[in-house]
Amino acid sequence: AAKRCLTDEIEECMINRQKSFNDNISNIEVYDEEEL
Repeated sequence: AAKRCLTDEIEECMINRQKSFNDNISNIEVYDEEEL
């Protein structure tokens, strides 16, 4: 049960990281357009 709980936490962490990563990509794209 503990191992399964840990796996769920890792998955949630990955999802949150992916979410923030996508947000950063969006910010970078907007930033690049402003630079041009």
